[in-house]
Amino acid sequence: MKQLFNLNQGWLFSRQVPENISDALVSPLQINLPYTWPAKGAGAYKGKCIYRKELPIPAELQAIRLFLEFGGVSNVCLVYINDKCVGIHKGGFTSFRVEITKSVVFGQTNVISVVADNSDYSDMCRLLPGSEFFGGIWGDVHLIIAGVTHFELGENGSNGIYINTRVTDGVGRVAVHAKIANPVNYDIVSFTVYDASGASIGAAAAAPKDANAVIDIDNPVLWRPEPQWAYLYKLRAKLLRDGVILDEQEVDFGFRRLDADGQNGFSMNGRHVRVKGVTWGQDATAPKDDFAGDLDNLSRLGANAVRLLNYYQSEKFFRLCDKKGIMVWCELPLDLDAVNEDSEDNLIEQYVELARQYYNHPSVCFVAADGGATPEGRRAENKIYEAIGAFDINRIRVSPDYVHDYAVSELPCVAQAAGCKSEGDRQKPEELTACMDEFRVARPDKTVFVSEYGVAGDVRYHSAEPVSGDFSEEYQALYHEKVWDAICRRDFIAGSFVAELYDADVFSSGLICADGVTKKDAYWFYKSQWSDDKFVKIAGERYRNRVDKKVTVKIYSNCRAVTLYVNGKAVKNPAGVNSSGVFLFREVRLIRGDNTLRAETEDGCVDEIVLHRGKNEDTSYVFAAAQTE
Repeated sequence: MKQLFNLNQGWLFSRQVPENISDALVSPLQINLPYTWPAKGAGAYKGKCIYRKELPIPAELQAIRLFLEFGGVSNVCLVYINDKCVGIHKGGFTSFRVEITKSVVFGQTNVISVVADNSDYSDMCRLLPGSEFFGGIWGDVHLIIAGVTHFELGENGSNGIYINTRVTDGVGRVAVHAKIANPVNYDIVSFTVYDASGASIGAAAAAPKDANAVIDIDNPVLWRPEPQWAYLYKLRAKLLRDGVILDEQEVDFGFRRLDADGQNGFSMNGRHVRVKGVTWGQDATAPKDDFAGDLDNLSRLGANAVRLLNYYQSEKFFRLCDKKGIMVWCELPLDLDAVNEDSEDNLIEQYVELARQYYNHPSVCFVAADGGATPEGRRAENKIYEAIGAFDINRIRVSPDYVHDYAVSELPCVAQAAGCKSEGDRQKPEELTACMDEFRVARPDKTVFVSEYGVAGDVRYHSAEPVSGDFSEEYQALYHEKVWDAICRRDFIAGSFVAELYDADVFSSGLICADGVTKKDAYWFYKSQWSDDKFVKIAGERYRNRVDKKVTVKIYSNCRAVTLYVNGKAVKNPAGVNSSGVFLFREVRLIRGDNTLRAETEDGCVDEIVLHRGKNEDTSYVFAAAQTE
């Protein structure tokens, strides 16, 4: 039976890697993992650093096998035991394992040295500009103790078990393939499926050298991108010899089928699904270890999908999305335009590794590689999809910005779906909507997503007449109102991804500020469109200081009707009944001084803000650059 031991505590760290790896470290820091260094901004560094830890290995472990498991190291990792290099991993976004059985000295204290390097390598595809956030060990490190015979640990960081499901005429078929290290002919692999209540509902057995099995389940519950319908089954695999369990593995999985084509858009389990997503980008710090609060924000918004853009792929994140019913779009921030003969193999290897690791997660519905604007990049993108498609039939392969260059777009596209995004001159709603229509004309054979769209909105800046480029919270909300309306009026758009959930800097396009708490007006707009949880929110809460006697009050709600009270008196306005989620009360009178605005709905939802009417404009509401123009 495998045993897992966390090794995060008690490491030494130094930015000076000794020429002889076993030499003493220069000015080492005492640290715990994860521990990274910035690759941009204050204290930025590109190069090698070293981590070191002592690890006692008892003599009684000589008859078994030992592995080190790394949750993630950016970007190149060299692993040493004592003074011997035992493994090299090139790729900063996925987990990996290194066997150390033959390199340790049993009965003694051994030294683990890990050299992490975020330099550019000629045989690696470089990162996209702006994606170099940090170097170092960003994931957990574990020691795995396994028997000589076990479920394979050397298969691209996966757990060695691969599950495919399909449903035909009410019968769910679970096809399982397991890879076994060092089996003998009389070993047996048993597979048992359990429902969400823990009841056993099917079983099968297989020989270890060709460990394939099929288990049929009557009327399976399907996994759907909704919290209450994210139904998971559990497969328990046991490796047995003469009735003794040598190894055991548990894998959660779900029944779901994905389809995408130019005529019918995107569907799951035969039902059309509108993808309502946000992008999730990485900031300058190490990846989070606890995603629960962030995914709760996503669920409360009513989103059903997240695009991992420039983000470090984590098994913990995938498991939470499985449970919460959130679809995941996986994408590595690699610059395919810069790929060459030396780096192509590593590029494909990184994507294959990612695909092996997310294989059993029903939440992972999309995989993407951005081929950029060159024929070389597009060809590399196609090779990635062909490599993944050779073994993974359970995802939709998406070209995230296929309309980037129409000349390049004429190349054959292996991807089943494609996306357009707002960038450059597409920052205005009308330009992005024109892009959608041009895209449809250019590639009617592809399912179309708006893969990324948004504008910066700063909660410090406000305007009664917002315009593009003023960085106001009001323009950001207005932009999203117009773009979302355009998306909804185009049936050929299968889904979209707002950029992004959280601010990464002061002028970011996030729906929530970098503090993870402050929700912008645009957040409440999308909640009015996507969420079933009844609410009401008066926009402009931070636009407190006003000078006009009459103002327009905007309210977001998914309730049928809203009543607005100003200083205790109901405002008579036909805009109080609306089906779009946006309620506009025009020419609302404000008195001098403080005015209390209160919104109420027939469902019992209430919100209240205070606006202050003074004599002078509050110049702090205007972006500083705009004030000097």
